[in-house]
Amino acid sequence: MSTPRTIHEAPSAQRPSIALAIGIFLTAFAVLAIHAWQHLPFISDDALISLRYSERLLHGYGLTWASGPRVEGYTNLLWVLACSMLGALGVDPIDASRAWGFIGMGAALAAIIFAFRPHNMKQLLPAIAGAVGIALTAPLAVWTIGGLEQPFVAAFLAWALVLCFKLVDVPLPTWRNALPASLMLGLLCLTRSDGGVLCIAVALGLAMARGLNVTTFKLVFALAIFPILFGGGQVIFRLVYYDEWLPNPAHVKVAFTMDRILDGWTYVRQALPYLAGIFIPTIFTCILGLGLHEIRRHTLLFSVPLFIWIAYVTLIGGDVFPTHRHVVPTLICAGLLIAHLTKWAIAQSRAAHAGAWIVVAGMFAVTIVLTARDPEVQRAKEERWEWDGKVVGEMLQKAFGEMHPLIACDPAGCIPYFSKLDAIDMMGLNDYTIARARDAQFGRGVLGHELGDGKYVLDRKPDLVLWTLPTGMSVPLFASAQQMNADPAFHQAYRFVLLRSPPPNGLRCGIWARFDSPKIGVRNEAGRIIIPALFAASTEQTPAVLDDNGRLGVYTVRGQLASFKEFGPPPGTWRIRAEADAPMLIAARPIGGGDPIVDGLNEVTLTVPPSGAFYDFQFAPAGKNPVLLRNIVFEPLPK
Repeated sequence: MSTPRTIHEAPSAQRPSIALAIGIFLTAFAVLAIHAWQHLPFISDDALISLRYSERLLHGYGLTWASGPRVEGYTNLLWVLACSMLGALGVDPIDASRAWGFIGMGAALAAIIFAFRPHNMKQLLPAIAGAVGIALTAPLAVWTIGGLEQPFVAAFLAWALVLCFKLVDVPLPTWRNALPASLMLGLLCLTRSDGGVLCIAVALGLAMARGLNVTTFKLVFALAIFPILFGGGQVIFRLVYYDEWLPNPAHVKVAFTMDRILDGWTYVRQALPYLAGIFIPTIFTCILGLGLHEIRRHTLLFSVPLFIWIAYVTLIGGDVFPTHRHVVPTLICAGLLIAHLTKWAIAQSRAAHAGAWIVVAGMFAVTIVLTARDPEVQRAKEERWEWDGKVVGEMLQKAFGEMHPLIACDPAGCIPYFSKLDAIDMMGLNDYTIARARDAQFGRGVLGHELGDGKYVLDRKPDLVLWTLPTGMSVPLFASAQQMNADPAFHQAYRFVLLRSPPPNGLRCGIWARFDSPKIGVRNEAGRIIIPALFAASTEQTPAVLDDNGRLGVYTVRGQLASFKEFGPPPGTWRIRAEADAPMLIAARPIGGGDPIVDGLNEVTLTVPPSGAFYDFQFAPAGKNPVLLRNIVFEPLPK
């Protein structure tokens, strides 16, 4: 009399070949590495937000993005902690994110190969089709080095599905047999705040594959153990540490509107044609697999999470980052489905085996061709403004770091990360107040770029304000900046100045500087008014630069005047001189032009009438050589 097998008793006629599995893994990983290398040095700006949390944690500031009330501006806790761990070992945070990227994506490929590991040379194709096939896709390659959590999502989802693989076949698995898969799903919940969607999808796929019975309910319950423990633990941590139920980005991004759904559908629709080399075989596998009893149950296990995730991505409005980031989980499911159908096909006949090789080769060729034509791939190769943020951020740190100014900026990743300055995120991902400045139109604009509160930003009196990109703009693009620009108080308090980074970059940055800032602005010392030359950096020909000692000034050359405009000293008589490294010509003119009221070498004397007046002040070298202007000094003269 025979008895049902448990999961541990599944027989194997021939042991899998470890050498063959390793060979396939090295091949797939090499394909992925070469493919990913082509997209360097791409890094996502949001990755730098996460890495700022990692870095501040290492420096003892906790899981925070800025000083003040704590805000959870990340949705990838495990990724942040993992990057901090490598950072604690001395690894640069960006290098740490890329190291984890290769580890995570490599682990996902290893899961597919493990599930379909060959016993002999004749069984090579399934693992090759699944692992190499997805390694050729752009989303896996780009987000291996993109700096965000997709590699962990891919790894934990792949291993969760693979560990559920045997749970489908064996009649009497115990609930303990589901715990390894549950652990993977729990880690997935810690990797992304919406990881629970994939957990539910995997559990539903397992339930549909096995059918509804007592054993299935026990397995589903067991699968939920670690997601509930880890996810619940993070909620408790969030309540205690941030005093919030939801992460801050949920307030900035989540809106269930028809506009969001249409945007999400557009996102999916635009991705699928360029991934047709993978998704056409995947759809064929789903259709054929559901009709074949031999592979129907595993087809359900892998396809249910695929379609649920596509529906979820459509519902939330897709994504704004290059190269179909949110398609990564579907590619993991697709790789498993393709490998599974290929395993069935090569077992049918020699002709089917040969035909499968031809089909897989064609799938690879189509994937390579379509990837090369994908505009999102070109976007990832061309998007380098985050590295402009490195140049600008490091310049701001050298120029102002010792003064500890507060900067308000639109690019909330690269500028705060590289400058190390305290910051205000003007789009709200990392700001409690702006994240809750939602109006009736919320959910109809660009995902994650809709919110703003210009009055709130002005009330905080930032010393520096940077709009749009790291190189800055004088014309606003996003909500906070538009509201600030419409406020006369902003233009009274701030001057738009231009900075130029040191060679070899020579990158120009336009930034708003607060004139009365106690940290970077005008100073009053014993009656003297000292104005940093920064405020005379008003044209592209006379930007503020750093000298060899890291001090900020304005280089002036013959024929290019440094102008400090529309300034009215208090009534009285003033001696005006330039603090510079060589003699300078100084002139005070009426606003808008005209003949000089006073001019002279090194210093001039200006009498301001009791009614007050405003002037334009101009500075130029007295000789042929360039001169670095550091400060403009107004000294009151006795009456």
